Amino acid sequence: MWHPVLGYEVVKDCMGVNKFQALRSVIHFNDNSTAKEPTDPDRDRLFKIRPLIEYLNQRFLSVPMRPTLSVDEQICATKTRHHMRQYNPRKPHKWGYKLFVICDDNGYAYKFEIYCGQEPPKLQNEPQLGTTGNIVVRLAREVPRNLNYTIYCDNYYSSIPLFGYLNKEGILMLGTFRQDRLPDFPLPPKKEMRKTNRGSTEEYTTTENDSCISIVTWHDNDVVTIGSTFCGALPMETIQRYDRKEKQYIVIQCPKIVKIYNKHMGGVDLMDSHIGMHHIKIKSKK
Repeated sequence: MWHPVLGYEVVKDCMGVNKFQALRSVIHFNDNSTAKEPTDPDRDRLFKIRPLIEYLNQRFLSVPMRPTLSVDEQICATKTRHHMRQYNPRKPHKWGYKLFVICDDNGYAYKFEIYCGQEPPKLQNEPQLGTTGNIVVRLAREVPRNLNYTIYCDNYYSSIPLFGYLNKEGILMLGTFRQDRLPDFPLPPKKEMRKTNRGSTEEYTTTENDSCISIVTWHDNDVVTIGSTFCGALPMETIQRYDRKEKQYIVIQCPKIVKIYNKHMGGVDLMDSHIGMHHIKIKSKK
């Protein structure tokens, strides 16, 4: 910004580089005198940047929401040695701070939470749905009700109580499931399902909070279990898959619920790709 040739005149006329560096070295976003003692179990581990987080979420939510939303975790890359740093081998940046984000299918983030090892307090009218279920409930507080807004999530968040609660609140849900979170369903074991023909499908339904939930098991490259409060396996569609034994493409049956999930899930990954195109050159102390 202060380069004699490449610098930006508006910034140079407003503030000198020495003043900027002096302000940056002592900048604070909260009043340290109001912070709780480190030994207090109720202290906020993100106290020093809590006003900044709330302001950013407020500005993000000023943009009208699209009806297709997805919840997933994001890794904010860092090389610092910090107790909040996490490791996730499935992300492009494996080491960094973990964020839980709700995005639309264009990759725009409406709200985020920073994982710090402690759970924020829930509202009085919100049920206790476990750690991952409560994350989705908090991120969905500002989602419009009874207007066909849909939240997509993976098996890290999905559970029958979560789907039933949000459906009763007027928010549709669709996501993959872990079979150990469906203990009372007569789902065939994965070993048995793998022996069936590719494209085989089984569907079951249940009721939670007066909401009908459809659970579909589908055999593709592996066995996939997926559930929804607004769609099911029908109507079946056809897709192409490569068969290694026959060494050619074959046509198999695909449930409608899988096609919808693949189309709309992945807003957070799309946001990561957008962020990766714009690198931050400013550095901090390691």
